[in-house]
Amino acid sequence: MNLWAHHFPLPALIGAWLLLAILLTVAAYLLPRQNIPPRSWLLAGVLVALLWSIHAQMHGGEQAGMSYHLLGATLVTLVLGLPAALWLMTVMAVIYAVVFQGFANVSAVGLNMMCIVLPTLLLTDILLYLARRTLPHHLFVFIFVNGFFAAALGMMFGGALCLFLLDLAAAYPSEILWRRAFPVFFLLSWGEAFFTGLITAVLVAFAPQLVVQYSDEMYLPQEKSLFDE
Repeated sequence: MNLWAHHFPLPALIGAWLLLAILLTVAAYLLPRQNIPPRSWLLAGVLVALLWSIHAQMHGGEQAGMSYHLLGATLVTLVLGLPAALWLMTVMAVIYAVVFQGFANVSAVGLNMMCIVLPTLLLTDILLYLARRTLPHHLFVFIFVNGFFAAALGMMFGGALCLFLLDLAAAYPSEILWRRAFPVFFLLSWGEAFFTGLITAVLVAFAPQLVVQYSDEMYLPQEKSLFDE
């Protein structure tokens, strides 16, 4: 779901853009250290464009104006890393706003990024860090925990934040948001998890060099030979 500019006061929209600009500046400083292949950028951009172009918009009734689509934040974080993911998804959010919502809603991109996308990116990165510290370094862990589970949790978390802000702004009645809109995110979380887990599995099997957060040395167990004894 997306936040619309007309639901929020101008200071909130400007403040969100300023905070986003600061974070993008920090992320730009970190980007050269990651050495991301150009094909990884292209892959992540195509995946986000695909997910966001398939959306459902409510045009009538009490939920008019609401739209739903898969997020792809977990998958992009795994492919590019957090700083690059923030940049790519900001650019894609601006393009999405222009194409599907009109230039007027570009002002709400900062709020969407700071309150929905960024928390999901951070959650994915935190879960990746915790998994590496506490769980075995195994391919199954990377695909299921950091792909499938993190994507489902991220969708639910981002959806809950979105509805909380809409409720806070009194954009829709609370009953509509929490009893009708929130269950949709539970269903979307399964689609997000399945898509992310599937694409992650395909990438690490056939093109692991495109996934920045993955390495064969870390996640594939090395068999010892007799000469290693």
